[in-house]
Amino acid sequence: MTDRILIRTTGQTGPGIAEHLADTSDAHDASAISVLDTAGNYTATDVEGVFVELASRSRPGNRVIWFGDSITSGSAGTSISGQGTSALVLDAKGFHNWANVMLRHALDFRGNAGVSGNSTTQMLARISEVLAVASDWVVVLGGTNDSVDATTTQTALTSIYTTLMAAGRRVVACTIPPTTSAAAGIETLRTTANNWIRTYARSTPGIVLADLAAAYVDPSGSGFKALSTATHDGVHPNSYGAMRMGRVLADAMRPHIAISNDQLTHQGDATNFLSNPVVTGSGSSRPTDWTGAGTATFSYADRTDAVSGKWFQAVCTVGNSQFTQLNTSLTGSLAVGAQVQAMVEFEVDATAAASTGPALVCQCYNGSTFTTKAYDLYADAGASYGAAPYPLTSGVLQTPPLTIPSGTTLVQVVFSNGEGTYRFARFSLRVVG
Repeated sequence: MTDRILIRTTGQTGPGIAEHLADTSDAHDASAISVLDTAGNYTATDVEGVFVELASRSRPGNRVIWFGDSITSGSAGTSISGQGTSALVLDAKGFHNWANVMLRHALDFRGNAGVSGNSTTQMLARISEVLAVASDWVVVLGGTNDSVDATTTQTALTSIYTTLMAAGRRVVACTIPPTTSAAAGIETLRTTANNWIRTYARSTPGIVLADLAAAYVDPSGSGFKALSTATHDGVHPNSYGAMRMGRVLADAMRPHIAISNDQLTHQGDATNFLSNPVVTGSGSSRPTDWTGAGTATFSYADRTDAVSGKWFQAVCTVGNSQFTQLNTSLTGSLAVGAQVQAMVEFEVDATAAASTGPALVCQCYNGSTFTTKAYDLYADAGASYGAAPYPLTSGVLQTPPLTIPSGTTLVQVVFSNGEGTYRFARFSLRVVG
């Protein structure tokens, strides 16, 4: 839909638009957009305000910061026991990580302002931390720790939303997810607050609704309860729950952001350090230059998305499979001190069992051990998927930028997946800094 404005200047009593725009005595912001003055004419300030308001409705950038409590903070760890002291992790329990996978990694993460135990009132008290970070979007998820009344939650969230929008940020308002149990009155509080969030978001320009509560509420349960398969402790999502939440968030943001084909590559792509990035080979074995583990049946499948090339398909019936490629040496810009990033696009059949999920690892080897690692969708002890089918069909995995440490002799890229039918193509390992 295109916004169209008819501006009438006849009878304007104030200064001309040129004089007004040259005047530095007012704020020139979107606060005055009533359009008509008391005489029924358009004033220069009002005209300017309309244009500012229209600009605010244009597609924003993709920089995002996450604002919330432990459901936000607990899934963005920076190190993992036993995985190297410099492991960089996009955790599979993070709903924001799953959303980015489904959005082909279009979102540019600028920070995680989630604090464990925070109520919405406590979030409001530290909103300056969020405003100090340059971003286009703020995804707001709070209310799980609120225990007073829904009005208190509504008041705090209203202040959070309006403060962020006044600072020029687009807001994603998330509903409060359910838990498997709650104290008396808390379910009513969350239900009331969620209904208000839905109404407020739908009626307020500049706010996008992400109804995360709908992602894993148990429709057959008594009250506002979470599916038992969607959390690892009754409160925080496991990987299956985060995956479902991520799909809701991705669907909400997709119409408002630019999504590109960043992983586009070919066999002779000089910026891609993998020797067989488009995974060509014979139809019944792993692609040329790729090794692996696990039990799977391999084949190639035609793409139906107008992208050239084929999918490499793996049907995994037992456990999980891994596909690995080594760079045998560091050459050119692939050198110690460089930042590298791995990427792959994939598809998953809707019937795939969610025993273990897709994951991508980029890691550095020094001749005896892997010293530095970067993960997208790392599945730790709390990352259970259960037996439910995947609620996603495709996505892009991309590891955080990893700095190659001294002593590195090669860089390894590993794609792993669980049971089910997977297709993947267009791997990349690129220098990004």
